[in-house]
Amino acid sequence: MAGWYIGVILGLISIILLIRGLYEPHKLEITHTVLGEGKDSLKLLLLSDIHAAFFFLSKEKIGEVIKTENPDAVVFTGDLASGERDYNQGLAIMSSIKAYADTAGIPLYAVEGNHDPAGIGEKLSAFGVKFLANSSEPMISHDGSRWLIAGLSDIRNSEPSYRDAVDTSKNFPNGNKLPQVVLAHNPDCIFEITDKLSEDHPDIFLLSGHFHGGQIWMPFGLEYKIMRNERMSREGYRKGPFEKDGIRGYISRGLGCVIVPLRFLSKPEAAVIELRSDGSGLL
Repeated sequence: MAGWYIGVILGLISIILLIRGLYEPHKLEITHTVLGEGKDSLKLLLLSDIHAAFFFLSKEKIGEVIKTENPDAVVFTGDLASGERDYNQGLAIMSSIKAYADTAGIPLYAVEGNHDPAGIGEKLSAFGVKFLANSSEPMISHDGSRWLIAGLSDIRNSEPSYRDAVDTSKNFPNGNKLPQVVLAHNPDCIFEITDKLSEDHPDIFLLSGHFHGGQIWMPFGLEYKIMRNERMSREGYRKGPFEKDGIRGYISRGLGCVIVPLRFLSKPEAAVIELRSDGSGLL
C-alpha cells in the first residue's frame, strides 16, 4: 500500500515538473548587469539562441524590451535556427527584431552559431543586420564614448580569428585601441582571444551564448556534465557574468530550446548589460 502512495506522489511530482518545463519557455526574464568600471558606458541588449523551431516567446515582448531599455545596440550571438527546417522561421523572427530596433534607431549586430547554416551572414545582411565574421566596426554610445564591436566566426563551423576581427588598420587606424566588445557564440572563444593578447591590451568584454543556462536544471550540474564538453563549462563558467584572465564577459541563457521544447529553472533571457571602461582602453 505504501508503495502505491509513493508511486502516486512521484507521478504527481513528475507531472508538476513537466508542466513547469513546458511553461518556462514562454516566460522571458529580463536581467540587468554591469561589467567593468569607468566613466565611459555602453548599454547593450544581448539576445542569443533563438532556435526557431522551439521558440515560444512573443516577438512583441522583445520589441517592448528594446523600446523600454533603449540600449545603444542589440547584439545577437548566434543559433538563429536549429537547422534548415526552421531556418526561414528564424529569419522571420530576426527580421521582426530588426524592425523593432530600426523603430528605436538602434543598430543590430549578429554572429553565427554552430547550428546556423552556411550563408546566414548574407541573409541577415540583406535586411540590414550588421553581421560580423572575424570583423569589427566602431560605434559611439549615447554618452559619446567610442567602442569597437567585433564578431568571431563560430568555433565549430569555421575558424574564429580574434586577430583578424580587431585588425582595424585598413579602415580606421588606432581602432584596435578602443574598448572591445567581442561577440562569439561559443564561450570557448575566450581562449582564441587570450592566446593573442599583448600586455597592454584594451578593455575586452566577451558576450556569448551556446550553453542555454543548462536549459533543464539538474542537481550537481549534471546537465552540463551530460550535454557539454566545452572547456569553459568544465571550468564552471556556464551562465551570467564572469571574469577570466583579464577578460570580463557574459554568457546568455538564450531564448529558445534545443532538442526538446522544455526549460526548467532556466528561463529564456534578454540580458541588458552596461559595459563600463575608463576611456584609456588599457587594463
